[in-house]
Amino acid sequence: MLNTLIDPTSKKAGETRTIVVPFIDKLREGEVLTGTPTVTELVTAALTITDVVVTSQDVTIRGQVIDSGKAVQFSVSGGTARTDYTIRVTAAGNSSPIQTLIYDMRLHVI
Repeated sequence: MLNTLIDPTSKKAGETRTIVVPFIDKLREGEVLTGTPTVTELVTAALTITDVVVTSQDVTIRGQVIDSGKAVQFSVSGGTARTDYTIRVTAAGNSSPIQTLIYDMRLHVI
């Protein structure tokens, strides 16, 4: 399932963009993300992904406020124009038992 609040879902080939992937629909009530999330491009090595963190402050995406600790943020650069890439974002929640949460997202390079 693709999260409709991921921002952005496209970029130009020469851009470096910051992407925010909320996990609000996967977290239990009161749960937040913890630890070090991972972000990988699944098929090629054409994208460079850096600065992967759990959000440390509230973020607003398309008018909806995503509370601190409920999204993963990262930078992405590279890619070939007119190509779709699948990116997997993996994070852990702080509930007991600990959940490992995964989002697969599509990034379109224009």
